[in-house]
Amino acid sequence: MERFISATAAYIRMGYLLHLVTIVDIVIIAIAYSSWHDNWNILKVCFFGIMMACPVFPQLDARSRFQNYKLVRDHLLQFGYKDRILKPFTKSRCQRDAVMMACRQLGHAKACAAYFTRRGYRWYHLFPDVIVKNPLIFFNPNFIKTTFFEKTYHSRFGLCDRDSAQQDVANRQKLFTFRNVIKGSVSDFNV
Repeated sequence: MERFISATAAYIRMGYLLHLVTIVDIVIIAIAYSSWHDNWNILKVCFFGIMMACPVFPQLDARSRFQNYKLVRDHLLQFGYKDRILKPFTKSRCQRDAVMMACRQLGHAKACAAYFTRRGYRWYHLFPDVIVKNPLIFFNPNFIKTTFFEKTYHSRFGLCDRDSAQQDVANRQKLFTFRNVIKGSVSDFNV
């Protein structure tokens, strides 16, 4: 149960901007419905149908960013902070928020913020870089796949206990050092 609560809290904090957009969409739908419930025409029905689909997209994006968050968190736990881990996730504000959440949890928030500042990103850069450069890319199947349908990533270390995850990484690194391999092979010959 603790694992579920921790994952849910991380999901909510990581995608707060996307969840806010979903809430605004639902409020707009409710206002439109309450003002039009007596007086419907074809234009209002079409608009209402389109608006019913709008809250789905931010939630699909939030789910995809949560997969990015878990991947980055695992890499930071395993390899420590490196700029090259963050580089693939700088394309959109939502990805940067997910990465920042992972870095904040592991104590790398200042380094992560400095990296994004060096790359030229500020708080007001909301839209993905590719949409700013080419707005028609939104209809590209590859863009839709990577934005809304990211593959599920299963975290290797879990989301609830940072110390046990770091201990697990330390134990794995300890097992696979060159010295331990040499010791193991020498002890096999001494039998």
